[in-house]
Amino acid sequence: GVHFAYVSTEHLGNKKVPDFTDEQVDFLRADLATAASREQREKVPWIVVSGHRPLYCSTKDFYDCGMNSVRLRKVFEPIFKEFGVDLYLAGHLHNYERSWPVFNGVVEKRSYVNAQNTVHAVIGSAGDNEGLTDTWEQCPSWSAVQEGKHVGYAELLFTNSSSMTFNYRNAATGALLDSFELTKDRAQRREQVFV
Repeated sequence: GVHFAYVSTEHLGNKKVPDFTDEQVDFLRADLATAASREQREKVPWIVVSGHRPLYCSTKDFYDCGMNSVRLRKVFEPIFKEFGVDLYLAGHLHNYERSWPVFNGVVEKRSYVNAQNTVHAVIGSAGDNEGLTDTWEQCPSWSAVQEGKHVGYAELLFTNSSSMTFNYRNAATGALLDSFELTKDRAQRREQVFV
């Protein structure tokens, strides 16, 4: 199975809306502590968190990728690490980008085999009516793929407790634009993550 948790990236100290940072952090910590417990993780091995804005992005947009993503990482990334979040899904930017397994801007490895850190994916082109964004900063080391020419969607296939396939597809044709397989050695991870 898969445990999904959703957070609002719009209510974190923004002057235009109420600040629910403490409440969200408390909720997420409690939710993920349960999800990451030995008993629960054996039944539901995958943990996916989703929010509107990305924690990692390299679109040429200083406010979203230079300021907001850094602020969001400070709030959420240590929690993802503590509880072994496998995948973070975001939108907001009108393109697609995926990371290598990363924590605090440092790439764990350029592979998805038995990754210990969270993989991040921006899937912001689906349903976009404002135009796609295909302008990028110089590609940072954590960024594996940048794609802003197609409207697309993600397809997540959880094969078993140790293998998940992520496909990014062209919304118009269904053609595969990007794909990766995230694998986990659950026996090894059990010793590192369970609380």
